[in-house]
Amino acid sequence: MRKLTIIAIVTMFAAFYIPALSATADAPTVEQCRTDQELWLSKLEAESIVLIDFRELSDWSREMRQCMGLDQKFEDRYYNTVAEANFAKATRFANFLDRHNLYEQFLTEDAQGKGR
Repeated sequence: MRKLTIIAIVTMFAAFYIPALSATADAPTVEQCRTDQELWLSKLEAESIVLIDFRELSDWSREMRQCMGLDQKFEDRYYNTVAEANFAKATRFANFLDRHNLYEQFLTEDAQGKGR
């Protein structure tokens, strides 16, 4: 239960507060959105997700959010891809906290209202 709580918190953080880590030169086309969404979701659902670095996951999320505004017919697919990428990122955050014994410190500080 504790890990699910931290994953939920980190997912919200990742979704709303982490700035884009690299800029996109041009907005994607609808065709590019649909192609990327299908490819990226397949990678996110496969074991090969461990090969995708955090920055690339952030780039995917950013592009899929752009696609939501461009192609409303497939908005739910783009939303799902963003959610999957953010979940992968949140899981990595939680694993980092565990690996570095920071989970309990996070809980303590959160209970004290720090960082809110």
